[in-house]
Amino acid sequence: MNTPKKIKNYLKNMKYQLSLVYSKEDVRAIMDIIQEHVNIFLEQNPSASEENIKQCICEIGDFVQAGIENIDFHTLMQKIEVTNRAKKRKVYITAIAMTTIILFVVYCICDIIYTKSIAPAYVTETIVVLDETIYPDETDPTEFPSESSSESVE
Repeated sequence: MNTPKKIKNYLKNMKYQLSLVYSKEDVRAIMDIIQEHVNIFLEQNPSASEENIKQCICEIGDFVQAGIENIDFHTLMQKIEVTNRAKKRKVYITAIAMTTIILFVVYCICDIIYTKSIAPAYVTETIVVLDETIYPDETDPTEFPSESSSESVE
């Protein structure tokens, strides 16, 4: 069943709350039960509003309250701190990665601009002969005869 986006966000928040007081396996099992219950509720009441669905979930949401009653306060606070640290670490890593990517792109763009500014568009070469004695004229007929003497006449 397709559940509205607000309900998905509500379920995600509930999953987070459950993860503070239960193990991962227990959270997965509880969320499966809640999702199954929501799907059944939507099949029976296809025209149900979001508030009706949230009320249905809240009846099941007693899992969180029962879990909080059974957990030690210090353990709960420790789990919250670990979760907050993990979120901060994720934000820092993402920020560092994005900064690195942006710096690399800026460097590449600057390198391309610099290379284009110093690279000539075309090169014209001029050959200057300084002394004819060093480079004799290559079109001299004495050195390159046009006809060879070994031709036979028939």
